[in-house]
Amino acid sequence: MSNSIQILGPRGNTLSVHAAGEGATLFLLHGFPLDHRLWQHQLPELCGRLHVVAVHLRGFGSSTLDEGQYTLAELAQDVEFLRQHLAGNEPIWLCGLSMGGYVALEYWRQFSRNLRGLILSNTKPTADNAEAKANRIAMAKQALEQGSWAAVEPMFAKLLSEQSLAAQPELVELVQAMMKTAAPAAIAAAQTAMAERRDFTDQLHAIRVPTLIVAGEVDPIAPAEEGRKWASLIPDSRFTVVSGTAHLSPLENAAAFNRSLLEFVGA
Repeated sequence: MSNSIQILGPRGNTLSVHAAGEGATLFLLHGFPLDHRLWQHQLPELCGRLHVVAVHLRGFGSSTLDEGQYTLAELAQDVEFLRQHLAGNEPIWLCGLSMGGYVALEYWRQFSRNLRGLILSNTKPTADNAEAKANRIAMAKQALEQGSWAAVEPMFAKLLSEQSLAAQPELVELVQAMMKTAAPAAIAAAQTAMAERRDFTDQLHAIRVPTLIVAGEVDPIAPAEEGRKWASLIPDSRFTVVSGTAHLSPLENAAAFNRSLLEFVGA
């Protein structure tokens, strides 16, 4: 069973995590617009070998927003603040999915000395083009004006494979519940931050920590073939495709995801 921990952050907002296990620390960063429940098959199954910390990014789950708009670089600073409090100031393994992967790359940029390695799941290193930025700003506006589900519902079908949508009603219910419970302000802040995120494509060659790139077999948001190409630019990298999954590989095929992660970290 995991413990819920809440820490007052440096900007006065609450940073919340769920943590379990002992050993080398693995931080898990969820995607948009989700929370720690994305990792419901990792927390109990990995904690026998690792100290697993599932972070709620600002505004999601039990973590609160502060008064101003944040950047993804500031979310990476939240991770470092939590590392200092929860990892005995030791280096960590850092796993981020989608938006969490963007934050993980920002953490590497600022705090690479504190990394054992990176796991980048269902994500990409590129920044948004003009159309994608405009779509994010439109979603942020819609969330504030019409509510969370009205804004995020169109993306739901892209998160799970057709097989999962048809055969796993409990999984469908869980993902929808996470999306519906995300606060409108959290959706708006996250979309605004992602719209302005850094492009890491030209920096991938400089990543000098072991890196595992995980792709979903049928992920329409971060396609596997694109992942294979940019993974090859990172010197010490491995690339794996999780079969039968779209954008939420840790939920749709937890056994394969966990096996790849444990093999990578050597736990």
